Amino acid sequence: KDCQKKDWSLHKKFCKMLHKVSIDRLVEWLIHTGDLPIPTEAWSRPAKDVRCWDDWVSMQGDLTPRLDAILSGKNMTELWTNACRPRPEEAELRNEFFSRSLTVGLGIQMARLDPYSRPLTVHLTLGARTTDMDELSRMFPGHQGLEVVMVGPEVVQGPIMRPPLRAFGPRGKVYISAYKGLYHQKEKQPNQI
Repeated sequence: KDCQKKDWSLHKKFCKMLHKVSIDRLVEWLIHTGDLPIPTEAWSRPAKDVRCWDDWVSMQGDLTPRLDAILSGKNMTELWTNACRPRPEEAELRNEFFSRSLTVGLGIQMARLDPYSRPLTVHLTLGARTTDMDELSRMFPGHQGLEVVMVGPEVVQGPIMRPPLRAFGPRGKVYISAYKGLYHQKEKQPNQI
């Protein structure tokens, strides 16, 4: 208790941020249950005009029926019961549902990489299923090929069993693979982030 009091002045500066990270880690479990990601619509705006969550949501029509089914479903109830912590507000949960593929896409843009001029490979330290990054093809229609490599000791035991590609993937497709090992052990090649 004394340590908590002593540390509170520093901790309170980061508390909200850490809370959001913990939500992200918990919601990741919904990917393994098959609840996420949900089907999405084709992008009606170019990727350069989509800068945030609200921009993306404005292209998706009414998400309420798709999201409500997850938010009120059995897996969501079990998640917060087993987490032994209060369930976050729905707005916080909704934002987490799409953050992965949008974050990767916005990262590609911020790094000024052009998926139309050459194929790209992205390394991530998390798990996924083979369709979890399909949103990138809606973001960059007609791209030259995107490979997303999930890096970590545990990812190969999950739903991704495919090895990383030896050459670039097919145009217009997102290929997800897994590398069983630590990130610093994975040798990067040109055109990889």
